[in-house]
Amino acid sequence: MTTGSNVFDMAMVLIDEQDPRTGATDRSENVEYKVRSPGLLNTLMQELCVLDAEWRAARNAGAAPGLVACLDDSLDLSDRVCRGILPYGLAGLLTLEENPACAQYFLSKYERLKEDLKHGTRAKWEKLDAAQGGAEWGQFGSWG
Repeated sequence: MTTGSNVFDMAMVLIDEQDPRTGATDRSENVEYKVRSPGLLNTLMQELCVLDAEWRAARNAGAAPGLVACLDDSLDLSDRVCRGILPYGLAGLLTLEENPACAQYFLSKYERLKEDLKHGTRAKWEKLDAAQGGAEWGQFGSWG
């Protein structure tokens, strides 16, 4: 299960806020980000739970993700959503005021990934022939 700290760490790497010597994301410069992150994660999770296939049954029964009180809390969405989409949304919202261009990039990526989730776009395997750059014996992934 993914925690808020996992998503926070990924967002800090995206916005280049980790310690340049150690790679650690728990730094004094990130205190404001850490304070804001649980509330932002709650907002993003509410938005994404309606699209998360692993949440379909619970959602249809009226459930909503549990609230994140601190970053050590587990997130009630699939790991695919938590690790693949939430970091971009969190990075975008955290940088909105200080770097609007950077925030727009992350939020655009978040929206694209959310649309892919909504439409069920997933990786699939298909055989490529040598003319397409594949090997006769191998199969290579593609998005579609």
